[in-house]
Amino acid sequence: FSWRPVWKRDWVFKASAGLYQQQAFYRELRDFQGNVNRDLKAQKSWQGVLGANYRFTLWNREFQLNQEVYGKYLLDVVPYDMDNVRIRYYGVNNATAYAVGYDMRVGGEFIKGAESWFSLGILSTRENVEGDGKGYIRRPTDQRVTLGIFFQDHLPKNPSARMYLNFVVGTGLPFGPPNSQQNRAALISPAYRRVDIGFSKVISLGNSGSALGRRFESIWLGLEIL
Repeated sequence: FSWRPVWKRDWVFKASAGLYQQQAFYRELRDFQGNVNRDLKAQKSWQGVLGANYRFTLWNREFQLNQEVYGKYLLDVVPYDMDNVRIRYYGVNNATAYAVGYDMRVGGEFIKGAESWFSLGILSTRENVEGDGKGYIRRPTDQRVTLGIFFQDHLPKNPSARMYLNFVVGTGLPFGPPNSQQNRAALISPAYRRVDIGFSKVISLGNSGSALGRRFESIWLGLEIL
């Protein structure tokens, strides 16, 4: 459902809700000992989202602000643990879980002719495994805060020569010692940080009269450091 109020045409309010069911993948059927549970149920979730989209003008250019708050309650969850780069599933539907959060993104041409954006995500997701006596604990995907910045620029008199900077930082994820179910989510990993930079140039060949110009209108050259 979406609604654009008559009194404020630059706002759009949105709402959605539903039930989602996901059949198990093969890895989810296998427990820690490699036994396959052929009676595993589909994981289910009830979820709802409320959002707002705001279009505004700044520096004579259009910008857009998107915001969403969401909640999800999960049933028949198959818990899993991260073991280095492996995902190890319990192989049984013995947990319930929930997720709540807020996402925000504002984007537009901070530099004329170059789209850039800033984003912020806040998340809390926890699960309760039957029989472990720990109640609700953090799920492996519980990254509380994530901040992202994507910024583009170009040479004032040569817009085909561009640069972009991508920056992402997120708080640490929970984990525990391998093969120690009683210590699940007992530790927190260091914060995640990433910076990428890229440069590109479009070379027009359409009117060059060269052999390449007879076959290509332009060539795009790029260099990225990740």
